[in-house]
Amino acid sequence: MEKKLESVNIVFLIAIIILLLINVVFYFVYKNTETEKTNVDVVEDKISILIDPGHGGVDSGAVNKYGEHEAFLNLKISKYLMSFLDSTGFNVEMTRYTDDALYNQGANTTIREKKNEDLKNRVELINNSNADIVVSIHLNAFSQDKYYGAQTFYKAKDENSKKAAQIIQKNMKNILDKNNNRVPQIKRDVRIIDCATKPIVLVECGFVSNPTESKLLCTKEYQEKVAWAIYSGLLEYFSGK
Repeated sequence: MEKKLESVNIVFLIAIIILLLINVVFYFVYKNTETEKTNVDVVEDKISILIDPGHGGVDSGAVNKYGEHEAFLNLKISKYLMSFLDSTGFNVEMTRYTDDALYNQGANTTIREKKNEDLKNRVELINNSNADIVVSIHLNAFSQDKYYGAQTFYKAKDENSKKAAQIIQKNMKNILDKNNNRVPQIKRDVRIIDCATKPIVLVECGFVSNPTESKLLCTKEYQEKVAWAIYSGLLEYFSGK
């Protein structure tokens, strides 16, 4: 990674100009929020980021009171995040681009078998990628509707995952909700994290079980805002590499 950040080239200068223009637009859209200024050094080779929109296919994830499935909302947020990163010059891929998950659609298998195949294929895709970091997008849910707030989780004994999770969490607090006191936590017994050989951060973008937050998460404006917060965190993370 250190070699990637050694020299300046014209391609990334153009990317920085684009980023500044995007920041001007978002200043007026989100002028009541604060983000820390970050400077991303110009790179020789593009930094690669893999976005993993959680769930999909037969696995809808959590469902809110409006009937919106987590899998659908995860994909929406992921696409906005991809757009922001792509416009800045990052090399960005996603594990899925549609509502379908990563299993054989025509196979006569049980839902559990489909979910297991999906997770297996996601892990293989992650580990065979050139990603400098993986960001897995999810939404939280709990039996009591009082809980709210975005939160990041990271792989145990992985300092890059931990650092990225901390920075993304800070940016989500600054941009989404300054009263959100959630902190990054180690995530265990989650296959996509346990088996990943790349730095990985799982982002729970909010609670679909909380009426207020769930309503926000269904709107285009808030989905973009969540994606912008994650994007800002990634910019800051790579600026320090």
